[in-house]
Amino acid sequence: MVKVKRVGVVGGGIAGLSCAWLLKNGRPDPTKLSSPSSPCEEDFGEYEVELFEREGRLGGHAWTLEHEDEGSGRTVQLDLGFQVFNLTNYGNLVELFECLGVDSQPSIMSLSYSKFCDDHSSGGRRTSVEWSSNNGVFGIFSEGLKDVAKGDKWRLTRDLVRFEREAEGIIGDESLKEVTLEAWMETRGYSKAFAEHYMYPMCGAIWSSPKKQVKGFPILWLARFVCNHHLHKVTNMQRPSWRVVKGGSKRYVEAIAEDLRGSAESCSSSRKGVKVHTSCEVCAVARDRATNCYKLHYKDGSGKEAVKEFDAVVLATHADTSLKILFPGGSGHHSVAFRDVLQSIRYEENKVILHKDKCWMPKNERSWASWNVLEEVGAGDEEGAKGVCISYWANLLSSLQDDCEQFFVTLNPWKGIAPGKVVLETKLSHPQFSVSSQKAQERLKTLNGKDGLYLCGAWCGYGFHEDGVRSAVDVCNRLGLLTPWHYQERLDHLDKPESWSQLSHQFRALDPGVTYRQAIFMRLFDGYMKRCIRKGFLRVILPSGKELLYGDPDTSSVVQTHVFERKRRTPSQDSAEECVSRKSLAAAATLRVFDVGVFEAIVVKNDIGLGESFFRGKFVVDDLFVFLTVLSKNLNDLNSSTNKWVLGFMNFFGSAFYRLKWILRANTISNSRKNIEEHYDAGNAMYKLFLDSRMVYSSAIFSQDSDEVDGKSSILTWDTLEKAQVRKLREIAERCGIEKDDDVLEIGCGWGAMAIFLATEYQCRVTGITLSTEQLDECNKRAREAGVSDVCKFLLCDYREIPTTGKLYDKVISVEMIEAVGHEYFDTYFGTISRWLKCGGRATIQAISYPDHRYESQLHTSDFIKEHIFPGGHLPCKAVMLKCATSHGLRIDDCVDIGKSYAVTLLKWRENWIKEQERVRKLGYSQEFYLKYLFYFIYCEVGFNEGLILDLILTFTKL
Repeated sequence: MVKVKRVGVVGGGIAGLSCAWLLKNGRPDPTKLSSPSSPCEEDFGEYEVELFEREGRLGGHAWTLEHEDEGSGRTVQLDLGFQVFNLTNYGNLVELFECLGVDSQPSIMSLSYSKFCDDHSSGGRRTSVEWSSNNGVFGIFSEGLKDVAKGDKWRLTRDLVRFEREAEGIIGDESLKEVTLEAWMETRGYSKAFAEHYMYPMCGAIWSSPKKQVKGFPILWLARFVCNHHLHKVTNMQRPSWRVVKGGSKRYVEAIAEDLRGSAESCSSSRKGVKVHTSCEVCAVARDRATNCYKLHYKDGSGKEAVKEFDAVVLATHADTSLKILFPGGSGHHSVAFRDVLQSIRYEENKVILHKDKCWMPKNERSWASWNVLEEVGAGDEEGAKGVCISYWANLLSSLQDDCEQFFVTLNPWKGIAPGKVVLETKLSHPQFSVSSQKAQERLKTLNGKDGLYLCGAWCGYGFHEDGVRSAVDVCNRLGLLTPWHYQERLDHLDKPESWSQLSHQFRALDPGVTYRQAIFMRLFDGYMKRCIRKGFLRVILPSGKELLYGDPDTSSVVQTHVFERKRRTPSQDSAEECVSRKSLAAAATLRVFDVGVFEAIVVKNDIGLGESFFRGKFVVDDLFVFLTVLSKNLNDLNSSTNKWVLGFMNFFGSAFYRLKWILRANTISNSRKNIEEHYDAGNAMYKLFLDSRMVYSSAIFSQDSDEVDGKSSILTWDTLEKAQVRKLREIAERCGIEKDDDVLEIGCGWGAMAIFLATEYQCRVTGITLSTEQLDECNKRAREAGVSDVCKFLLCDYREIPTTGKLYDKVISVEMIEAVGHEYFDTYFGTISRWLKCGGRATIQAISYPDHRYESQLHTSDFIKEHIFPGGHLPCKAVMLKCATSHGLRIDDCVDIGKSYAVTLLKWRENWIKEQERVRKLGYSQEFYLKYLFYFIYCEVGFNEGLILDLILTFTKL
């Protein structure tokens, strides 16, 4: 029986929400389980979680205000606290958003500084200093020639370049551990202009800290942050691009809250939902040593006091709030070490005003930036102790439409803002960092979790949302759980135990920089895609956070797909059944690129490079089926020679190389065995994971139902894979005219499904041939188990080397084997069928085929399937097959295309494959192998769904 551990989480900001969500959706570390791929119930444990938030809303600094814009009449979403993040440094936050289905969009991140030298509230404003990062270094000279004559501007520029050169050298110098920013700059001889007009304002803007506090920042701590975020880089090319949540930060708060409150059926985890209490102020947390539990004292929304018991408590509140909860009135029975840590973290309360007053922006509108630091002349150290004054330009940060009014969020204005222009006024507190706070953070690492008491919050790091999430990740790790993304990372390394100790808890740190080589290939890819994508829409998010857009973002194009559902056939039916339904999706997909090498791979290798980049983890996509369908809808443009030239000579030579490689795998008798073994001898156990119980590795035939469910004719079929495969076997047999006591030759018998079916259902004698030793063993085993080993004979031989016995066959069947023959051997293949077939006998083949009009273009090219799945393979077309068959005296009687059923078959295989992922890994296959087959299933499913490939059943009679 699994012990349920009760956990109380105090605080509904980013740290508390993340912690509660991770306790609900986390997984045990698969590298530490007794049976990693099949964890037992005891490995998981279970957490019963309750979340307490003092305010009436969740989110903390993630606060989005809905306001009606008077200019446009639209409702706009304005963020007051949390605003921006990037893909380089916010790995855990980004993955959390991915899990929640929260989308983001690019934002413009820039900084300006203005020092006003007269009464700011008067009509005329003058500035003694003003600069902006809008134009890089040139933005320092925002007033043109007037600024060029100022020595301070040149000194600032010189030191800016110098700091870029010296910043990374600070990181490894432990002797600077207790040195402050002010002391370091004085020692290094940095100019006053650089300190007062750049470094202090920049840090004040980032941490909402007054100048006096900024001067005391530990330089080693600061340098790590600045370099990690690439803020020391002078040019924007080397910096990550910043992003904001679409619709405001409330979108992710709502998504987390919905998941927390959801029932087990509606959540990604099988665990219970989390009880969320808002308007509940926690007053104290005391440990009951007799029961070894924590008593959490709180007041509900009505002011009524109550107590709840928990096995563990997580305080995800500001450090000063946690201090009051643990040591109310300055006393408490908790470890004094906790008190020392919490007392070392100071907070600064900042007045926050959302308004429309342009006076609280730089004088020169060309200097307006996302973050604008404002200062009065004469503000010395005594003024520097006051809160920093900074105005955020909400329109630029949130990418509001051009016709919206201008909105600003100003912290700590030194004068009152005109009441008629104020939208909202509030206060928010921000952590202030120092040498002592840095030491406290280090002490917390060894202290956290002692006796079941945990502290987390953005203050445990640099004070940002990623730090809040990371602190929650740390708490959950200490409680024995991994995030879903870290769990997957460790699952990917199950077969590499030597790397387990190297796995980092900082998830997927991306480098925003690109080399010249990478930039060239990215440019080639970009130019090519802009010419080709005319239907649908593709969005490519780069590691830097920038986006490449192709097609129409407001596309009306749709993708017709199939999905699994569980429904009742009739309202009176007791239980739901699994069915496949039709579904229309917008023809739009988003790719997240983790390695810009993906562009070189695509330019040089086409779809081979695309597939390799996918299974090697260089990118992920929100819906691979939709993405590949959009490409297929633009296939004519993608293959157009007038567009291909954009990719340059590298594409020509890359295509030629893989074409030559494919040609060298031509299906001679010796090569055929190698090619077949490479695919089919991957292991019977692996194929059993996604095929039906008979192991039929070809398209099934699904009935095309039109049942009405909920008033909609959306059901495609109620068939199971098992039932549909039996229907296909029978269809082949009936089309071939199989009769009792027939002698049947099956060319390419697979794992024996057809042969055993004919022997048991039609009492035939069947000879099956294969080139796979794994298949041969399985065929003989299954024939024995079915009691037909006396009438089913299986041979390990090439179709060109069937032993001569003087015997001819009544019927010949060949199901999806011709694809492994090759263009140059199609004639030999049909000659073999004719040679072994009696006059008047019938032959039925099932063949994955190109439409006739596509055949010539595919005749001398390689692709992902030929390179990675079926080496040496090549699809025929109907015209070529009829020509070869006719030349050997075979008359076509019938032909039917079951390609649409193949799309559903591949969907079934794909779903089985995904469901059995952990068992695939347990069998010893790598994550790359798993993703390779996933790409293969979807790649082919799209081909059949869009009619790019067919699956023909052809019946011939020998004349």
